[in-house]
Amino acid sequence: MKRVRLLLLCSTAVALSFMSCKEERDEVDSPASSELVDMAEGAGDMRGAEDMRVPGPDSRPELDMRPPPDMKTLEASVGRAADVLRVMEPASIELALAGIGAETETTWSVESVSAPGVDCSRLIDASALDSVSLLLRGGEDPRCADELVVRAVVADSASTHRLEHRVSVAPSAARVTGFVELAGNPQPDIQVCPAWDCLNHSDPTLGVLPTGELAIWFAAGGDYAQGVPVVGRAVADGAGGWVLDEAPVMSPDGWTESNWDRGRETPSVRWNDEVGAWDMWYLGYNEGYHIDPAIGQTRSMDADGTSWSRRAAPIYRPAEGSWDETFLTSPGAVLGSDGVWRLYYAGASTKIDAIGRIGVLTSTDGESWTPHDNNPVFEGQQGDWDANILDPHVQFVGGRYVMWYSALAGQYVGEVRISVGVAVSEDGYTWERLGSDPIISPQQTGWTSSRVLDVEVLERPDGALLMVGYAVSRESTNPAFPDFKPGRIGLWESRISP
Repeated sequence: MKRVRLLLLCSTAVALSFMSCKEERDEVDSPASSELVDMAEGAGDMRGAEDMRVPGPDSRPELDMRPPPDMKTLEASVGRAADVLRVMEPASIELALAGIGAETETTWSVESVSAPGVDCSRLIDASALDSVSLLLRGGEDPRCADELVVRAVVADSASTHRLEHRVSVAPSAARVTGFVELAGNPQPDIQVCPAWDCLNHSDPTLGVLPTGELAIWFAAGGDYAQGVPVVGRAVADGAGGWVLDEAPVMSPDGWTESNWDRGRETPSVRWNDEVGAWDMWYLGYNEGYHIDPAIGQTRSMDADGTSWSRRAAPIYRPAEGSWDETFLTSPGAVLGSDGVWRLYYAGASTKIDAIGRIGVLTSTDGESWTPHDNNPVFEGQQGDWDANILDPHVQFVGGRYVMWYSALAGQYVGEVRISVGVAVSEDGYTWERLGSDPIISPQQTGWTSSRVLDVEVLERPDGALLMVGYAVSRESTNPAFPDFKPGRIGLWESRISP
């Protein structure tokens, strides 16, 4: 014998979601009458056979599907939210939440837009169920200092809401142009001959050692290598002075005819956190920088940058007949916000017009480099103060690429004035000058009265920009050699206004 059983399928989870119960009919073998009676008895309800009949559709009891009075539905959306992020200025994003309970949780995360997949959640300074505060510190990875997407996952036991909000980093023209010379310039002092640096200090580059001390690497001339420049190092002593190493950190020592870089100058360093060492890019040559110039890359063999390897080949040598065939200087690399490395340098050809322009090499791993298809990517304004460009230095600051460069109006002869200017770019390849005037120019007197050039900028965690460069005076500083005017190193700073 068959009879119909009505199944009311209404789980607790479904009921909490306010979904309708589902009715399902199926046919099963009915138990014997005694079994039905026993079931009823077990329930303490003695009913006759007439009471055990299955009720028809019209006689089914109605179920009250209204939620309990204290049950709330979770709702979430983005409320007040900052669209712009500035260095060292907290930016908040708030959520509009309703129906929250004890089980409600919010998980926050930040990701790079220009380099998808790169986690930037370290920018989260504080977070709560309904808000998050972001703080962009100076010197941040460029991939996390450009456009960002902030994500919030709001969930309870019944539902999940996924929200997104985009934030861009705002540039500041005043921050990258407003440099003030520091007291104590020029620094460090040049030693008295005989010494490895007693003739000249030039082409400086900045770095912060793992100990927190500020260090400068620079090209120097003295009586160490018989006319070949060396690379030295000085470390700030914390009291406004510098301690020079007893010997240069790079010299022709160990050079053989199989090497390509007897002379090494214009160094630029960056700390490589993955290997715990310094990477350096430099101009190298055997015969002379106008004869066989090439760009080299090397890595320190210690965390202090006092011992360096010598690689068998340069990473770039210009082709015969190219725009940069006979002159290269000041190579330096920066990781782009898109995760691509860019290495900028100045180049020229004395066979064409002997005018300096800026080229760029790109790399996905920081080791193998390819010249950009549209080199040179930046050149000066003919007829203006920066017609002939030298010594680029690029950083990713304030959501865009910033290039500080030195330049002159004509050819590099005599006591021609050389000044420092700024250009900016959204992609690192298309550049425009930021203002028509230089930001640092030679003074009437003093150690910068002839030229200021080859600057580099270090962004500190507090957002301050520290610039190092070298200058030449019109006046001789050595009475024994009245015609000799050595280069001297100095510092400038641009701070964020409180």
